Amino acid sequence: MKTATVPGDVSGAGSYALVRFQPQATATEIANFLETNKLSIVGGPSAGTLYRVRIASTKLPKADLTGIVKTLQGDKVVGFIAVTE
Repeated sequence: MKTATVPGDVSGAGSYALVRFQPQATATEIANFLETNKLSIVGGPSAGTLYRVRIASTKLPKADLTGIVKTLQGDKVVGFIAVTE
């Protein structure tokens, strides 16, 4: 049996968002969404089934990050997404 682990630098520099997936989204659809958009889950689920995802390993300018989040918001698996620290 293997244990899933999270990278140790989840609170370090980078650009993050909180995301809640649609209840009807399958695990395969979510995995494809994460892979296609080069996102990684670094925390969660927390209250409200929110996951913290890393959008980039570097700190992006606010306008760039907001644009990426708006694009991701249009995906069918996303119920909610917002920029977070």
